[in-house]
Amino acid sequence: MSIGPAVQSFFAYAPHMFPFLHQPTFVSESCHPSLLFAIMCLGLHTAADSLKDHEKAMGCYRAGLSGLDGTLEKAGNLKPSEVLHIIQAHILLEIYAILALCGEHTSRGLNLHHQAIQIARKAGLMEPYPTQPSSTQDLDMLWRQFIRGESHKRTLYALYVNDSTWYHFLSRPRSLSHLEIKHELPCRSSLWDAVSATDWAHRSLVASTDTACPRFLDTIRRAFSSDLDASLQVDSYGASLMTHFVLSSVREMTGWSTMTGRSCFERFESLHTSMVKLEPLVSVPNHAHESPTTAAAEATWRMSMIELLLWSQSHTGGLVEDSIDGAMAAIAMLGSNPMLDISPEILQSVEHHVNWFLLYLHRTGPDTRYEAPFLSFYLFKAAVIAWQIVRSGGLGPLETVGVSDIDSLLGWIRAMFERRVRWGIGKIVSKTLAELQSQSEFAVSRDC
Repeated sequence: MSIGPAVQSFFAYAPHMFPFLHQPTFVSESCHPSLLFAIMCLGLHTAADSLKDHEKAMGCYRAGLSGLDGTLEKAGNLKPSEVLHIIQAHILLEIYAILALCGEHTSRGLNLHHQAIQIARKAGLMEPYPTQPSSTQDLDMLWRQFIRGESHKRTLYALYVNDSTWYHFLSRPRSLSHLEIKHELPCRSSLWDAVSATDWAHRSLVASTDTACPRFLDTIRRAFSSDLDASLQVDSYGASLMTHFVLSSVREMTGWSTMTGRSCFERFESLHTSMVKLEPLVSVPNHAHESPTTAAAEATWRMSMIELLLWSQSHTGGLVEDSIDGAMAAIAMLGSNPMLDISPEILQSVEHHVNWFLLYLHRTGPDTRYEAPFLSFYLFKAAVIAWQIVRSGGLGPLETVGVSDIDSLLGWIRAMFERRVRWGIGKIVSKTLAELQSQSEFAVSRDC
């Protein structure tokens, strides 16, 4: 099997999904085998046009898993660069197992996630990358040291995002606390995206007054400050990390309310205020400027707002799922029930965010290879809420999409998700929507 095309495909379609891998400094020959196989797996999967391509991706997945055997025990005896590659391999293979293979492979993906966190703790990934003062005049070496430190903290943030995502999708207990993270936020994308040492040096000089990154914990405290004028000096990546923190906090609040039978309105107000602060940092008013990265950040923020406003029925119901398949079935089951009795003001706010997801589906073309697979979960959840709104007499989703009735709405949504069947999660959504449409048509014929 040729390594080059698979690696090129990965960096063509997926680097924004794994922003800890730096293409300009990536060298296949010095890469740990497990990470190289993981990159090839996702590269082949993302560009797959045939069953043979998917079989090759699966072969790389198995080879990557084999390369990780015993790494938890060996981590203390490996070079720091090897350990970082091993953790990164865990992250890539975890995503492939849970969102591409789905079903029974989910448990393996979750095991990879937990093992990656264990290795990260052993290897000191929670702490800033140790850098020694250097008097070198080698610009290329300085650039590579900078990238190594950035990759170190970005890898930990990827673990944190995945931990938040599985908590949201599956209601799995958190394994990584934000209090463990001692890092600054990631550097600006303009520095990370530099293609050479000279380019990096030039961009650093130009941005010299704005290169200091605040610490993650300090940014969280500032976001939750009672000072409404407290600004957040973060870019879309940092705002996305903040959104994942808030999303987890919403889940914790609804879970606490379920267990105690009490509501914490002070916590609700604090979360809502912090979310409002994040809006200008994640929203893209001009869709011509939207990118896969900004779309993922805004989608996470808007789903957090929906969760906050609707108090997450799936979580308050105490549902803990073992796979994406089960989580989708639970959402569909809840969606088939009448919508909760909420005020017109809250419904209007929820509709505003749901409509964003519908419009996103409308404006994305047939090529969805650049789209992060977890967006299918958010899109499906928003589509089910839109279905609930229409079944309850609301017309907003119909007007947004430009259809006349609920069956046409479901048909339109199904067509949009047919573009997303490359990933297993997209296939599950399409299958679930087909079942919902059949149920809807049966209910209509029965009423007639």
